Formats: sequence, C-alpha cells, structure tokens
Amino acid sequence: MTTAKSAELKAIQPLFASPLLNFIVPEADALNAGLLAEIAARQAAEPSIERSNRGGWHSAVDLFKRAEPAHQRLARLITDAVGTATLTLQPAAKLHALGMEAEGWVNVNQPGALNSPHDHPGWLWSGCYYVQVPPSGEEAAPTDGCIEFRNS
Repeated sequence: MTTAKSAELKAIQPLFASPLLNFIVPEADALNAGLLAEIAARQAAEPSIERSNRGGWHSAVDLFKRAEPAHQRLARLITDAVGTATLTLQPAAKLHALGMEAEGWVNVNQPGALNSPHDHPGWLWSGCYYVQVPPSGEEAAPTDGCIEFRNS
C-alpha cells in the first residue's frame, strides 16, 4: 500500500490583506486643543445623528467641508496621510489622476457610550483620529478609549 503525499504549499498571496498604518501628527497637542474647542461649540449647536454610535454625540458627515481652522488642519493631515499610504503600498500610483473623495465626522463618547462594530463599504481607506481618550484610573473601564479591528 502506498501512502499519499501531502499537498505542498506553493505560494501565499495576500489578496485581501488589510494593512494598519500609524501616523505621527506634528504639533498634535495644539491641534487637539483647537479641535476640542471647535467640537464643543458644534456639540452645543448641532444635534447628534445616529450611525454606529450607541450614546454619545455623532456629528454630521462633513469633516472635510468644515470652515473651522482645526477641522481644516485635520482634514489636510488626513488627505496627506491617505496619499502617503497609497504611495507606500502602490508606489506607481498616479495620485494626481485619482479623484479623491472623503467623508469624515466627529464622535464624542461619554462614559458608557460606544460605537458598535461596523464597516465602511465602498471606501478604499478608513481611519480614526483620537483627539482625547479617557484617563486611566479607578473609574475607567479597561476598554475605555480602545478601538477593535475585526477581519470577518
């Protein structure tokens, strides 16, 4: 009796890989202070919309159209980061020939609020920028301020 050979692995192709990129934001403290003030003003003047948020406040989906200086600075940083990410993974990409569309918003989650698992269908890149996270301590839950990425 002959023993069948096992299949031999020829190659692995990461067809559906999801890279995770981290960027360092220059002068983040000043940007965050400006964003906190602008977001507080928006929260006082604009109603929350409901998307993936459970509790908390969710702005309109207009981050890239806002006139506030810190919002505009963040939008430029994100646009630049998307260009850098694209060229890092696809060096031959012709960014000038691509029509970039962007959608962004602000979430403010008080204690007990969260964003439920969700996806962003139709978008090539997704990102998140934390302006402020809860301080660690006795009152903070171990998952406060955490983000979870799932590939399912």
